[in-house]
Amino acid sequence: MQQMKKSLSKQQVVFHGYKKETELVTKLSFKIAEAIAENGKPYSDGEFIKNCVEIFIENVSPEEKNLVEQISLSRFTVARRIDDLSENIEVSLKDRMSKLSAFSIALDESTDLSDTAQLVVFIRGVTDNFEVTEEFSDMASMQSTKTGQNICEEVTKLMNNFEIDSSKFVGITTDGAPSMVGKNNEFVKRFLDVIETENVFVSHCIIHQESLCSKVLGFGEVMKSVVSTECEAARTRSVSAQDDRTYFLISSKTTTFSSFHFPSLESRKVQIQLFNCKKYVRTIEKLTLAFETRFEDFKKHKADVQLFAHPFDLVVENTRPSFQLEIIELQASVDLKRAYRENDLLTFYRSHVYGNYTNLENHARRMISLFGSTYCCEQFFSKMKLFETKCRNQLTDEHLSSQLRVATSSVKADIGKISGSRRYQTSHYSPTQ
Repeated sequence: MQQMKKSLSKQQVVFHGYKKETELVTKLSFKIAEAIAENGKPYSDGEFIKNCVEIFIENVSPEEKNLVEQISLSRFTVARRIDDLSENIEVSLKDRMSKLSAFSIALDESTDLSDTAQLVVFIRGVTDNFEVTEEFSDMASMQSTKTGQNICEEVTKLMNNFEIDSSKFVGITTDGAPSMVGKNNEFVKRFLDVIETENVFVSHCIIHQESLCSKVLGFGEVMKSVVSTECEAARTRSVSAQDDRTYFLISSKTTTFSSFHFPSLESRKVQIQLFNCKKYVRTIEKLTLAFETRFEDFKKHKADVQLFAHPFDLVVENTRPSFQLEIIELQASVDLKRAYRENDLLTFYRSHVYGNYTNLENHARRMISLFGSTYCCEQFFSKMKLFETKCRNQLTDEHLSSQLRVATSSVKADIGKISGSRRYQTSHYSPTQ
């Protein structure tokens, strides 16, 4: 009996050692696949990486060669690993989304190498304790026509996939394309009809708006030259440029003007006297009008922005009744005034307002959840074009989406959990892979 116990004990030791080794091999396979995804490398690079590791091990630690040989890194395995990583991240994101108190979306579309329109949606949300999440949620290939109805269907499908409560929906930011913001049957109108949520902020990307405003000047070649100059030089000239713009405007309104309050102009007083500034006044006024027209929608939300960003400057009587008592109490606090001056808005609301002013907190969460632009989408498209090259034109939309999720998400996949739940698979290298 004693002999049988010893034999069983030895078998258990061998079994546990084998299990530990196989789990390590699987974990290494996932980690290398993750690195491939994050750097946008082809799946077939897995075998190349394995060969490099084998060369290293042979010369540094030959006794570990067998372990390296067991790591499965064929292109098919790498593809599955990245899909598993993406799925794990998506599950984590769903958990995060379920805790949001307010959220908004930003969406844009771009054409890939196969001339297929790819719709990308990002979600930005705020939890009850002011933790901010901004993540790529999903992408969809618009194989058919890019109408508001198609876009609405894809975004609705995404919302259902993440099981997000539409009553917490705050805002939509788009690139301003007709299919997005048309007045009749385009995306925004259709989507708002679907979710049936009131008081939704609808905005056109600020960066796009500014770009469109600049075009009214007709200074295309000049702007190219300005952009190509050194950033440091641009920063040092920023004050002077502001002085010049102000001088143009003021000089157009008065016949007597002193440059006393504009030091950079004062230093060039002789040059300015010989320079006819008035001919540029009309151009600047045209630019001002373009900004006022393009950003007309933001005026609708001026009161909401003021309430969030400048609560100590408000006239209590001019605010909504539901906020008045909290504003009075807030403005009476010397400590809160100091905290407001010394911190950014997110820190101020998270550390000093949270837990004491219910209505102001809820309003702040809504404002913090908003996107100012679709820059995150543009950045995503830049990375997508780096990943989807002419040499990888067979990459499916599903694999591309998985690889981009792993590469762009701030949420890391739980490789330990994934590798522990996956069946061990030894290397099965074939030259055709």
